[in-house]
Amino acid sequence: MSCTRGRSRSSATPAWHGVLITVGGRPVWLAVSMSHMVVDVWAIRALESELRLAAREDAGAAAVVAPAPRALAALQHGDAWAARRRGAQKHWRRVLDTGPLHNLPALGGSSDPRGGSGGAPYERRVQATLRSHGLAVLLAEGARTHKVSPQSLLTALTAAALAGLLGRDAVTLSLMCANRFDPAWLPVISTMNQLVPLPCPVDRDAPLAAFVKRTHLQALLAYRHGCYDVDAAAALAAAALAAAAPGPDGAAFTHDCWFNYVTAPEDDGGSGPGPRPDTRGGTGTGPAATPAATVPDATLDWSPPARNAGHPFYLRVNGDGSRWAELTLRVDPARVPQAAVPELLRTIAAGARRLLHVPDATVGALLDGAARDPLPADVFPPAPATAPPTTAPAPWSVQLPR
Repeated sequence: MSCTRGRSRSSATPAWHGVLITVGGRPVWLAVSMSHMVVDVWAIRALESELRLAAREDAGAAAVVAPAPRALAALQHGDAWAARRRGAQKHWRRVLDTGPLHNLPALGGSSDPRGGSGGAPYERRVQATLRSHGLAVLLAEGARTHKVSPQSLLTALTAAALAGLLGRDAVTLSLMCANRFDPAWLPVISTMNQLVPLPCPVDRDAPLAAFVKRTHLQALLAYRHGCYDVDAAAALAAAALAAAAPGPDGAAFTHDCWFNYVTAPEDDGGSGPGPRPDTRGGTGTGPAATPAATVPDATLDWSPPARNAGHPFYLRVNGDGSRWAELTLRVDPARVPQAAVPELLRTIAAGARRLLHVPDATVGALLDGAARDPLPADVFPPAPATAPPTTAPAPWSVQLPR
């Protein structure tokens, strides 16, 4: 085994580490660990494509020449982006003026059950994943019927479910924005992802369809300002904090509830993550695309989180927008009750169904009745586990040797 290290193409610090695994002197595997601070998934796939092309002995086509991150930075700080910078600052001022600035109660210090010391608060995370073909169908139909995107539909239902859990009339979701809309910057090797705040007023008396449409428009505006100067935003937040009278949980802005929607292409041949229904007997998408005999029941599975730190509420959605949906919700159980995880996912599923069958019903009716809504087995499992298996080992984070 031989080990190499390199420096990032967008940073002067060692941001990636590579291990070339050889067997009998012949290279077999190349394992690369890269910091998410300098590369996102899009960039990783671009690097992998370049590496495969370079490794081909018969490569006749040249690799795509990606612009340097410093060129993008120069554009973003230049005159051409002045209007965008002003728009982003206006969005942040509106967020800081209207709030809420955070959603979850502050985490107090607690002792480490493993016997550690050092005074830092002990943290842990739990996560569960809902895999549902029926929910994907509902989302696709709801999006077509109400002329919104499945992404916005889920954003709205997440905001409603979270507001219902917390007993609030407004929440702020932090939307993950890919920021690769301009073809010129598609191949740039860097992290383009940024969190953009979306304040969501949740009126319990509003019809569910109207609430979803309003959230859809607000989300589009938020994504429009998803590429911004983080230092300028931090300065605005610090100024707002200095001018505010702190409430019981403080007045600092915090990205504490994340929403990340990831889709696979419609024609990916079933290569996306998670189990897939057998759609060979169907034609197209929607309810007719999958014969009833092959529609799989929805599942809700608990799994060890990748780490026991970071964002205390994180919903990641994978899917293709019509045939399969995978919702993974990871929370800090000290701030979001563990038992609330399946309840939140069920409320989202019930909301997608109500939006089609009773769109004029109110948001409050959804929040009050979601637990009693009869949901088909392909939409949500009838008796999901409310906690991780007690026999599972505690998923402590470990630092692997380099």
